[in-house]
Amino acid sequence: YYIIRKTLKSKDSAIELLKKFIKTINIAQVEESHIYEALNLNWNDFEDVIQYVVGKSKSVEYIVTRNQSDFQCLDVKIVSPEDFLKIIETGSSVS
Repeated sequence: YYIIRKTLKSKDSAIELLKKFIKTINIAQVEESHIYEALNLNWNDFEDVIQYVVGKSKSVEYIVTRNQSDFQCLDVKIVSPEDFLKIIETGSSVS
């Protein structure tokens, strides 16, 4: 929301875009078991490890983040927002 509102410079436009976006994705819920698994992994950034654990439980192919260096995983591809847009546009992975 913050980035969209900052880019569009409009609260109403940001909310409308988010409503459209939510219709095209599935939102994964964080469960208690995810919290315990994340705590056991002992990463430096707790929010990042939560994203990883939940994503892994949902068999995601990518985690999209500007913080790529904070992710310590080999089983999920970590990509920048720019690279993810290229993947969507071309239908193939980027290096």
